[in-house]
Amino acid sequence: MSSSGEDGRDQHTRVHTRSSPGFLERLGETMGGMLLGLALFFISFYLLFTNEGRAIRTATSLDEGLAQVIALHPDITIDPQNNEHLVHLSAPLRTAQPLYDPNYMVTVHAVKLKRHVEMYQWVEHQESRDYTENGETKTETTYTYNTEWKPEVVNSRNFDLEIGHVNPSAMAVESVTVEAPEVWVGHFSLSKGLIDQINNFQTLSLSALPVTDPFLTVYEDYFYHTANPQRPEVGDVRVSFSYAGLSGEGSFPGQAQKVSVVAMQKESRLMPFKTKSGDALEILYLEELTAGLVYGGLCNRVYVSRYVPFFSDSAFSQRPPRLPRSCCDALEILYLEELTAGEVFAREHQFNMTRTWAMRLLGWLLMFIAINMTMHIFYTLVDWVPVLRELVLMGVKLFAVCVSFSLSLLIISVGWLFYRPLVAALLTALALLPIIIAHIRRAEKKHQ
Repeated sequence: MSSSGEDGRDQHTRVHTRSSPGFLERLGETMGGMLLGLALFFISFYLLFTNEGRAIRTATSLDEGLAQVIALHPDITIDPQNNEHLVHLSAPLRTAQPLYDPNYMVTVHAVKLKRHVEMYQWVEHQESRDYTENGETKTETTYTYNTEWKPEVVNSRNFDLEIGHVNPSAMAVESVTVEAPEVWVGHFSLSKGLIDQINNFQTLSLSALPVTDPFLTVYEDYFYHTANPQRPEVGDVRVSFSYAGLSGEGSFPGQAQKVSVVAMQKESRLMPFKTKSGDALEILYLEELTAGLVYGGLCNRVYVSRYVPFFSDSAFSQRPPRLPRSCCDALEILYLEELTAGEVFAREHQFNMTRTWAMRLLGWLLMFIAINMTMHIFYTLVDWVPVLRELVLMGVKLFAVCVSFSLSLLIISVGWLFYRPLVAALLTALALLPIIIAHIRRAEKKHQ
């Protein structure tokens, strides 16, 4: 069965029939679910345990960093006495040369310039429903096809019906991000980790840019490789640009972005600062803040570098190479308002607490799902008895809730015992205090 619409979309339906699975087949599926449940259980255990240590290290690193930070004035030259010390600096971003795309004649004085390419393609959507008919299980799947702008090539060979929905196998233009090789704040150059944090991408307005290529059309901040942008055809390409970290005074499209940086001074370079708790402090804020206001929350950050040499034609003619990942714990919070140091720390402690409880909830949820999947075998054994099946299902879920809740609390307690044994011992003593008091009173009554 098939049907088509007038808006460039069409659809068809297929029905697949399969026999109802036997007992052994269902039992095999349940065993697979049990193995997956065991894996989820260990993941939840790891998540709950490490979350407690992260929360403790967060507060410790915040306090240690704030006690050591040295505030620098952007106009003062580099002081060698501050080498290997944690410093704070607020100043505009600065780069030596603008970033340039020779294919579209786009020039921006910024830290990063991103070219985003989309192609008009056929896209397949599926909707399925299962039903039983004459003792057989049937699956009805509806395939709908419509045309959309997509940033990646959609392989039409994987469509259920490729005829009439063929996409090109490649894009004529590729997306790419270029990055300035050197970025300065005041008299200091930024490390790669700090540059990676400049990701406040904003769409570049193309209305003021001249278009000399007769094969390009500008419409709503896109370069269209088609004569009629309002009625594109499959295979047409459109290109937009965005930038992050303006770094030129009085240049297009605006003034240089002023930032606040907290990092270790190493000669004329700002590098990560290792705290006693093992965290690496390397912070960049896209606004001007005092040292007290800079100290935001501590969070796990993964740097992913994608570097392409700028100011060259080849930079926009190939995909950027992937570089190895490096990760560390670091401070990275942005406030777009004026706050006192006390307000910042109050908010950051609240943020840390919120994140800790969110991770605890996620860990409990994973453990609940894991136990539920592991115990599902009891439901499979009795699913041929309707009344007993519902009772067992309810019992399994109730058991999973209780056990996951108790185990989560136990793991959290063990986490505190590992990272702060004195605090854990005190909490355990407080938790056992009502039981101890009740036992003492009962012993006194017996003696009376």
